[in-house]
Amino acid sequence: MKLCLRSHKIEGMIRPATTDDAAHACDIYNYYVTQTAITFEERPVAADDMTERMAEILDTLPWLVCGEDGKVQGFAYASKWKGRCAYRYSVRLERLC
Repeated sequence: MKLCLRSHKIEGMIRPATTDDAAHACDIYNYYVTQTAITFEERPVAADDMTERMAEILDTLPWLVCGEDGKVQGFAYASKWKGRCAYRYSVRLERLC
């Protein structure tokens, strides 16, 4: 499968993520933390923190990675939109690659 997202070309398989992918996801995510303002984070995220974030999401919502030969080139995940009861079926889709 080939994906072309903006100027990034990604080739590989899309599969469900596991917490073993956290370090790779962290590397991708931290580029956007340090080089852009789109994440609204001020400091790079540690791999242990990314593992915890992934574990919380993977219990109830999808997290996908795209890559080949053990190299994650991008990821997408859904997260809870808001904590109030009326939003329980609403999710927010995040994509970074």
